[in-house]
Formats: sequence, structure tokens, C-alpha cells
Amino acid sequence: MQTLTVIKTIRWLDSLYGENTKRHLFSEKGDIEGVGPRELLSASLDVARVSTIIAQSTDAMEVLRAFDLEILFDYEKTQRVGLAILGAGPDSAIDIKSQLGIPWRAMVSCVDPLQALTTPEELRGEEIDPTILSLELRYEAERRPSLDDLSKATELLQELYTTLAQIYKKKDEGHLTVVKVDSGSAIKIDCKGIADVVKHVKDFLTKAWYMIRHRKAEDIMMNNTAVLSSLGVMDQITKCEESGSLNSEDAIRLRTRILKTVLELFKCGATLADIPPQETVDNKQLLQGFMPKLLEAPKDQKGRKPTKSQKTRKRTSKPTKRKAKR
Repeated sequence: MQTLTVIKTIRWLDSLYGENTKRHLFSEKGDIEGVGPRELLSASLDVARVSTIIAQSTDAMEVLRAFDLEILFDYEKTQRVGLAILGAGPDSAIDIKSQLGIPWRAMVSCVDPLQALTTPEELRGEEIDPTILSLELRYEAERRPSLDDLSKATELLQELYTTLAQIYKKKDEGHLTVVKVDSGSAIKIDCKGIADVVKHVKDFLTKAWYMIRHRKAEDIMMNNTAVLSSLGVMDQITKCEESGSLNSEDAIRLRTRILKTVLELFKCGATLADIPPQETVDNKQLLQGFMPKLLEAPKDQKGRKPTKSQKTRKRTSKPTKRKAKR
């Protein structure tokens, strides 16, 4: 998991619980005993409410597991916590508090040092810095990117940035600079550039992805001009051509380059970090359609793949000797 994701997840988890609940369960001082029944009932219901929210977040569950806090989203264990708060279960409130308090405080207290040590200033704000362009390489769990994928993705991003700066007549003050590279379930590359150009790159990649993501990758590769011709950047190229700032050959070259670049980015498994990994569909799975397919197992004469038992039999069987003819 990326460090920034860990930081945001811990802060989100901390915000889910009410102050009353946190005081009863996680604070270093004070016991649940002696507190009024209304506050105890409120804390018990809060624990149950939050557990259902946490159970819907893979990142939240992964972070809590790392701090031995599965009890906060495991249904049966959470019930025991709620009963303990009310003094009606097999566990005492003090035992539950001692079990949760230390790891919870350790988790929450590590956020600020972790951010100071790992996160550049441009990435710390609640709002996204307009000069930051973040690209993610996303893959299914069984597949990891190669160095070629990473190298090619960064080259393509730079080419796209430079091309759009040329099309929109923005002053090019240099290449994109790397602010941070992070890994986890995806590899994230945070770069810094000119805000106006970054905005155009984000707008182009976002619209291109949502325009083609439900189409077959093979169709896109063959008919990319027709599919992506309605993108705003194509209109901008046409305007430059009509105004005389671009000749027809340069306009054709730019159209070809920009279409090829965006499709090659998707082929590398790269997309904007702003685009969520999952929506109504899994965007990681859709990206796989653009990537080169892995080699399949050989098939028999009838077009069937060998079964597991056939593979084992083939490996273990010994060659038979033919009898010599008399």
C-alpha cells in the first residue's frame, strides 16, 4: 500500500468514531465504568456502525490488520466489544480497552512522523496541487510491472505533456520533474509541471479513458482515430491548422502522436491516479485488455487445453521401448 494511502486511511478511520467512543475505548486514562448508560449505549452503537463502514474498505481493513486491530471490523468480535461496553458480555470493558488502546494510539500517533518523513510538501495538502500530475500503473494481483513498463510509461507521459504544451501554445519551461514514486497495489509516479499544461493532460487522459474503457481493446487499436476524434484536443489542433499556426503535415503528425501516446499508456497499464481503481466496473481489469496477453498453454489437436492430470502424467511417464521386428 502506498504511504500516502496509509496516512489518509488512518485519518479517515480516526474520523469515523465519535469522541465519546474514542474516550471509552482508546484513551490512555479513564475507564468505562461509572459512565452513564446513555453514553455507554451511544459508544456501543458507534462501534457497530463503524464496523460496517470499515468492512467495505479493503485499505482500512489492511491497515487495521497491520496494527492488530481486526476486532474493529470482524463481526463477531465487534459484537463482543459492544457487549463489553454495556457490561453484558463475556469480556470486561477494561480488558477490551487495554486490548484496543495501545495499538490504536500507536496507529494514530504515527501519522504525522510518517507524513513528514515520506511525503513531499506538494502532496500534503487536502486540495490537489494544480502543478502535480500523478500517474498510476495498475495491474491484477498476479501480474507485476517490468522495468520496461515503468520506463515506457514515464517516457510516454513526458511526450504527452510536451505535445499538449505545443498544441495549446503554452510556454515550455522544462520537462516534468519527479516529486515522488511510491508502490503498493499500484505504482504511483507524482510529477510536477506547468499548471495549465497539467490541467490539459489530466482533462485529455480522463476523457479518453471514459470514452474507450467499455470498448474492445482490439477495436480501439484499429479505429482509434474514429473513436477519439471528438476529444477537445483534436478541435484545438484543427483551430491551429485553420489559423495557419500549424501546417497540414504538422497537424496530422500531432494527431497521430497524441492518439498513439494515450493508447500506449493504457497498454502499459497506466492511467491517472485521479481515476478510481474501481467504480461500477474494475478499471484494472479493463486496462488488462490493452496489455499484451501472456502466452497460453499449448492445445491438443481438438483445440482443448491439457488438464492438470494430463500434464502430470506427461511429466512422470517414461518413454516406452519399441520391440525390434524379427
